[in-house]
Amino acid sequence: MLRNGKLALAIHGENGNGLLMMVSGDGIAWREAAVLETEPEAGTPYLLHTGDNRIHVTYSWRQKLVRHVSLDPSGR
Repeated sequence: MLRNGKLALAIHGENGNGLLMMVSGDGIAWREAAVLETEPEAGTPYLLHTGDNRIHVTYSWRQKLVRHVSLDPSGR
């Protein structure tokens, strides 16, 4: 849960392709907030909401590398 009360979730796209950031205000209706990865080789994501209000997502890529994406939930 983010500080603004919304929920954030990173999921694999349709047919396991890519990695998407989803957000929800109620846990029922979700919208796509960002495309984190387009390749199908993205591993299980880990999310962390830090004190500077950024969302950090790490995931394995092709079982060889660890990738990191940093997002500002305010859109800046």
